[in-house]
Amino acid sequence: MPSYKKVIWHHGHPDEPVLLYSETGDDGYETRKVDLYRDGRQDYADESTSIGTTFLGQEPEPPLEEIAADADFTLFVIDADEFEAVWRSALRSHGHRVSSEEVRGWVFGTNVHKFLEHLSSWIGYEFDELDWQAIEQALPATDAERADGWYDYPLAGQPQLSVSLAADPGASPVLVRVVGEMDAVLVARIDTLLALLSDGWIIH
Repeated sequence: MPSYKKVIWHHGHPDEPVLLYSETGDDGYETRKVDLYRDGRQDYADESTSIGTTFLGQEPEPPLEEIAADADFTLFVIDADEFEAVWRSALRSHGHRVSSEEVRGWVFGTNVHKFLEHLSSWIGYEFDELDWQAIEQALPATDAERADGWYDYPLAGQPQLSVSLAADPGASPVLVRVVGEMDAVLVARIDTLLALLSDGWIIH
């Protein structure tokens, strides 16, 4: 069955991707991949399509241990759900229609405030200290493993969005769901922001 990985590429080249997602078959060859850039661009490739400078590798992928040993890379083994979310985001960013109007992901607890600030600014909502106090007080009682353990908070911008948050018991991540009438550009921006903040990036 396929395997999935995410690699942070540490470098200073503005024209090269900084996040590399890939799906690899049992034979070790890539079957799909997505490259994310600092400017938010998302290019992708599969067995029939290559967008931008993203292409499937012509050789089998090196062992995970070899990638992890390279100081230029930080490797994460991910599941199919995380890859599919990134894949859908990349498709949307290039004008492909994807029916979902819900974006899911997670961020570290220390990045929740930053995520909500950026999201609010994109829809013209003034996220202030009172908003944050309400969310900060509610988060400790949330539990992603319970159906009623999520905290829903409205962001009354254009479009109006509902953000649901829940802590992951025994871990630091906070799971996030964003629901609303979102166009492809906004969905792609949210997906990219979640990807960056789940890796501990500091975004000003």
